[in-house]
Amino acid sequence: MASKEFLILALYLLVSGFVLFFFYVISKKISGPNLTQRKFWLFFILLVVWGASQLSLARYGYFLLYPPSQDVFANDYIIRWAAFVSVLLQVFLIPKKESSKYV
Repeated sequence: MASKEFLILALYLLVSGFVLFFFYVISKKISGPNLTQRKFWLFFILLVVWGASQLSLARYGYFLLYPPSQDVFANDYIIRWAAFVSVLLQVFLIPKKESSKYV
């Protein structure tokens, strides 16, 4: 049974890391002079939906629109802490009008 929980943990961490990396790449591509209001709001809405899903997972142990997942994630505190850290990291992914000097 422990291998099932480890597989779920590994898959969640992989998917969560991939989505954060995806948002990071998109944020860097649309930041700077390429940023329009339409791109900003579209990206912001996607970021808020993913963040709300992660925050629901961190607080209640299930995804926002899929409560039956509670029996899978409710007792796995590593996944819940990873979801909380993911929500905090998303704050830094909001695109900006000025170019980043680090990338």
